[in-house]
Amino acid sequence: MQQLPLELVIPAPASLANFVAGPNGEALALMQALAAGQRPVSPILLWGPPGSGKSHLIGALPGAHALQPGSLPGPAELVGHDLLTLDDLDIWPEPALADLFLLLNRLRALPGHVLVIGAHQPPGGMSLREDLRSRLAAGLVLALRAPDDDDLARMLRQMLAARGLPRNEGVVQRLLTRHRRDIRYLGALIEALDRYALARSRALTVPLLREFEQSGGLGEVD
Repeated sequence: MQQLPLELVIPAPASLANFVAGPNGEALALMQALAAGQRPVSPILLWGPPGSGKSHLIGALPGAHALQPGSLPGPAELVGHDLLTLDDLDIWPEPALADLFLLLNRLRALPGHVLVIGAHQPPGGMSLREDLRSRLAAGLVLALRAPDDDDLARMLRQMLAARGLPRNEGVVQRLLTRHRRDIRYLGALIEALDRYALARSRALTVPLLREFEQSGGLGEVD
């Protein structure tokens, strides 16, 4: 029997095209607007729990300049970088937060420059100095929500339909309950299952999914 190597079940690099919005359609629309060259108010803070997709969206912005603690750009370096991103603000060290406040002040004098920030909490929930908290709150603060069971099931059905695969609730429920609850991983898994089914000229059913799990295609079945 042919086996599908585990390394083929790898999520594709983050892009706006492969972000399955679920309950976060507003955030996706905003990132698409940024990618199209629109520059709304700055900063933009995307916050939400793990699995909500904020890091995917931030990492998927084309042409964005990603910032790291200790490497924030000075005035001259901002030339040519009108779209900036940083993630995991909650765990940035205090010296980097002081530099971030200075950067936000510089950006206020540069219309058309936008900084997109990812965090697990809104400004009021983070341990920040008050002037930085106020500066963040004065921008656009958008909450993202991690998909619940109904959201994930709906997103899985959408991904199956997008590949022309028939809707099979048994497959949806097995993917939902026995595999990692990460939508990018599940998307890569559906792609791998589609290839596995095509190679055998069989439909994607629960028995085929179970066979795939047992064949060495996955190592994460509960």
